[in-house]
Amino acid sequence: MLALRITVLFRQTLIRQLLIILGILMKIRKLLIIISVWIITSQAFAGKYAAEFLRIGIGSRALGMGGAFVAVADDGTASYWNPAGLGNLPQHQIYFSHVQMFDNLAHHNFANFSFKVGSNIGLGISWIRLSVDNIPRYSELKGTRYDRFLNPDLRSTGKPEGFFGDIEDAFFLSFGKGFEFDLAISGGLMPTLIPTRFSVGISDKYISQKLDTAEGKGQGVDIGIKISFIGLSSEETVQQRNLSFGLNLQDIAETTVIWNTSNQTQDQLPLNLLVGMSYSERLPWLKGQITLALGRGNSYESSNHWGGEFIFGNVISLRAGVHDKNFTADAGFKLYWFHVDYAFVSYDLGNSHRISGGIEF
Repeated sequence: MLALRITVLFRQTLIRQLLIILGILMKIRKLLIIISVWIITSQAFAGKYAAEFLRIGIGSRALGMGGAFVAVADDGTASYWNPAGLGNLPQHQIYFSHVQMFDNLAHHNFANFSFKVGSNIGLGISWIRLSVDNIPRYSELKGTRYDRFLNPDLRSTGKPEGFFGDIEDAFFLSFGKGFEFDLAISGGLMPTLIPTRFSVGISDKYISQKLDTAEGKGQGVDIGIKISFIGLSSEETVQQRNLSFGLNLQDIAETTVIWNTSNQTQDQLPLNLLVGMSYSERLPWLKGQITLALGRGNSYESSNHWGGEFIFGNVISLRAGVHDKNFTADAGFKLYWFHVDYAFVSYDLGNSHRISGGIEF
């Protein structure tokens, strides 16, 4: 009789757990629908492709996973992907990356310093730059098309009269705070306790753009949320698996870049909602860890991100992903406190090769 009673209680508890989880998922779905409608409405009034360099993405590791990083965000690139990830940094980090894009026509750089203030508090300072040099300058053609047809001296020689550059910078000051607690599911005498980590973060960013003699300035805010449900090993001390959900509201106030032109031209960055989830599990028989992640962005148009990562012995890393229809891949190597990553990222305008490195201390 005792065994039968225990079995009945177990089944009732399991049913209650499933109903609670279903209710939580329905609430999350409703929230995402509301936010998506808000995004579509706001984008109808926003200027397109303002400060587009901020949508390229940063970090070889994240981009090697197809940009599906909003629910992972556990290193120095969290300032960009999801500032909530700074609330759970394992230690101080210095991160940097460089890439030459589109047949070396453009240079993309990123640098970051992230440090722990406490056990669940992190701060980050980041810099992103996209630069294009040696853009040819041509003078305005004289006369009409008919005049130039009759008089060869009015025609263009095809030689530039000079060159100018395009420099686009963004500076981030980010903060993240984490909270750890046990989530109790179901009632009764023996509720199921799930170790949970909830984090929130914010990034304040300053944008500076310079195209020849024209300059534009703007300031924006990103807000991130990340929640992780942790499964422990049999020893109840080592993390065995991790299911995470992430959300990053980039340019939540629709950042405006104001130019110093005669009519004070304004470019507006629409709200970009980055959402995603990831699942990680330790594989003791391979001495490694595998992570699968997906994400979705909705800035000027929707974009899908899929990626995976395998870490062997905390030394060698292999990653692959898809950003919409573009393939990405990455390989990394870590030795003590230093790590380096190489990523291949395909774009419609051409492929790029990224090098990133970092120091942990």
